Amino acid sequence: MSYSDEKFWELKQTAKWSLHVHEKKRAIAQLLDDYGRGALPALSEIRETTVYEEIKKVCADAIKSAKSRAYKGVDRVPVQKNKNHNKARGSSKLKKKGRKV
Repeated sequence: MSYSDEKFWELKQTAKWSLHVHEKKRAIAQLLDDYGRGALPALSEIRETTVYEEIKKVCADAIKSAKSRAYKGVDRVPVQKNKNHNKARGSSKLKKKGRKV
């Protein structure tokens, strides 16, 4: 088991079984920050396991955030911009006006 796998497992277990709500919340936030979308299965499992409505809501919010944003972590994929994107758009506008490029 690598350090990353061990850390993931520990955070998940803390979020599921800690006696303190603030520790559960901290573990959920750490899972989200460190693993992003990779934490979605664990967050779903935590939400289904817990009996605390407050933790269920925190998990639901974390799942929603992970799906809507790119977080640093294993799921982050850099977006490559096309260098010619603006030039192509500008060229078509100029052609529409009847000008040569």
